Amino acid sequence: MKNNIKHVISMLTVALFVIFAVASTDEEETSAPPENSSMTALRVPVACGNVEASITSVSTRNSVGGEYFRVNAAEGGVYVVVKWSYKNITRKPIDMFGGPSLTLVADDGTRYDSDIDASSSFATEDGNDEKVLSDLNPGIKVNGSAVFEVSKELYDPSKWSILVESGGTSQWFKIQ
Repeated sequence: MKNNIKHVISMLTVALFVIFAVASTDEEETSAPPENSSMTALRVPVACGNVEASITSVSTRNSVGGEYFRVNAAEGGVYVVVKWSYKNITRKPIDMFGGPSLTLVADDGTRYDSDIDASSSFATEDGNDEKVLSDLNPGIKVNGSAVFEVSKELYDPSKWSILVESGGTSQWFKIQ
């Protein structure tokens, strides 16, 4: 009897977690840049929460990686490679969970998460100095990248944007 009750409680907990995750994901995926917001141009550093961030370049590629860690985009897809830098502008270390995040956003508000496999492969090619498993201490600037796999047919750099989120604030960047 006790095992059945534990099982029911576990299943309810998992179900509530899934419902919460789906609800928050749906809300985020349809958020486009506000109509009246000013978009920052590439290569312009701007304060965003606990960091100063800058998108240094955006390019498209069919494959990324070095000799041993190369991945190819799926048929009909293309990799959007975003290189960026950010600096801790606070007086406290930023832990790996408190650091900034990048999201690629289509003109209809659809959000794209980075492709972990492609991003890792590109990092071996590019030689980023971004810290993954350590804190970013005050005053330290790092260079990083994120790779997004998107449909060639849908991607339009003149209409899409990049969202940087950090420390509870966000900043939009124009791709072109």
